[in-house]
Amino acid sequence: MANEESVMAVIRATRPNFRNGHDKVGFAVHAMFLNSGYFLTATGSAAYSDTILTCPPSDEVGIDGWNQSECSYGFVYSKIDKAGAKYTVLLKCLVMGDFLVIDFISSKYPDKEPLGLRINVNDCNGGGDERPTNFANQFRNFDELVKKLNVEIFCKLNVEILINPGLQTLLMITRCSNHESFRF
Repeated sequence: MANEESVMAVIRATRPNFRNGHDKVGFAVHAMFLNSGYFLTATGSAAYSDTILTCPPSDEVGIDGWNQSECSYGFVYSKIDKAGAKYTVLLKCLVMGDFLVIDFISSKYPDKEPLGLRINVNDCNGGGDERPTNFANQFRNFDELVKKLNVEIFCKLNVEILINPGLQTLLMITRCSNHESFRF
């Protein structure tokens, strides 16, 4: 699981330009995906293709255009699991007042509905100059944001369902089972 130091290291290494608090939270979500072993295959308008999950891009791309829209962010990630299977995650973020509404869906679970959460950007925005020399000062409660993203996004993406037909039992395994706030 990602921790606040490793996510901040990704942000610092990338050195993004933030226009506002929504940009900061949206980019923190992006940094969490990179820190969790995903690679970016589309961002900006390219992430909104109708066939992005059925025919996902395979090449890794840079972050150019990630915040080209004033009111939304789109990212497409790929990851190869331990069994060698490649799957794609579509992440869309929509600005709604003081909130960033985040929806995501994975090709790993094609029959599931998209999952989502919303984050009040005022709870995370450290304020100040939008072109900082110290990225950590641009965030407030960054540790809480990282914890929330771990539980609300990455725990749900890492759920595996095992069925034992002989015992007719269903067991859900997740790397987040030690989080008391985990709900599925």
